[in-house]
Amino acid sequence: MIKKFIRSKIILIGTIICIFLLILNIPTTVKYGVNYQLSSYQIPLYLKTLNFFYRHYNYKFLVRRIINEKSTSQAQVKNILNWTYQNIRPVPKGFPIKDDHLWNVIISGYGAKDQISDVFATLCNYAGFRAFYTLNPDGIYNHTKDNPYPTYVEISNEWHIFNPNQGIEISISENDRKKLEKISFNYLENHSNNQTPFYRILYYLNKLISRI
Repeated sequence: MIKKFIRSKIILIGTIICIFLLILNIPTTVKYGVNYQLSSYQIPLYLKTLNFFYRHYNYKFLVRRIINEKSTSQAQVKNILNWTYQNIRPVPKGFPIKDDHLWNVIISGYGAKDQISDVFATLCNYAGFRAFYTLNPDGIYNHTKDNPYPTYVEISNEWHIFNPNQGIEISISENDRKKLEKISFNYLENHSNNQTPFYRILYYLNKLISRI
């Protein structure tokens, strides 16, 4: 009786392990772009998961290095802005524009204008600030060729606009600041610059539900 019970447990555990290994090896698609030409390749789920957590913990470690956790919120965002401007430079002439994972932009040290804004927004999110980047909405400030992708960061319940490509904060009126509250809510409902596991899962679940 005891041997039969042990045997059944071994079979059950073995079955669970086999199913788990099969799930981990499910093929997943990774998309990447070079000079705005999109391609894709497949990797097993376990590798995609490992890569995700590799990037996640590197983001966390990098942010801790950049900010002074004892400083004010404004100073922390300023530190991230300065770091982004000093370390992520425009794409050198003749170099390809690569678009895969944002962490690779940080490693390479260069990116397109939207990627530089994306780096700043992502690091702000990891520092605990709600942030996103997009094209100029509703004419809140003068749109220029050198400032196409502003980044919006909420500091102490108040939204601010930054231009990471020039390493500056953009001055706006109080009326425009109030507009940002509505814009930010609508944008954050449908987009995510937050790369942490919890928010990425919510983001993809929301995309999945919207297709049903």
